[in-house]
Amino acid sequence: VTLEDENGLFVAREPDAPLGNLRSLDYFIGAKRLYDAGVFGGVYVSRAYLSKASGKVHMSLSMPIVDELPKARV
Repeated sequence: VTLEDENGLFVAREPDAPLGNLRSLDYFIGAKRLYDAGVFGGVYVSRAYLSKASGKVHMSLSMPIVDELPKARV
């Protein structure tokens, strides 16, 4: 499990591994697109990728997590 802020900066990971800025990764871009489209509760499925942390091929599920839902856009 990895948590990034709205700019793609690493916040936390379990198991722990330093990762830095993740904003260019497919799973972050997919979650940001969901957020920008106002989709809260949807999940983005990433392409397969080689993990720098484990050296193994992974795929990720990502979604925006917010404190409050944004007000409806008019």
